[in-house]
Amino acid sequence: MSELRGVGIGRGVAQGPVVRMAEALPAPENAPSTVGADAER
Repeated sequence: MSELRGVGIGRGVAQGPVVRMAEALPAPENAPSTVGADAER
């Protein structure tokens, strides 16, 4: 097995070789927001 190196983004902290990744987050809805700009912050 080849060695992989790099930086990743995840939901937790990992150190050392990672052989499994968490499921991807669902895509956001394709609909306009109904809340005001202040609530979006």
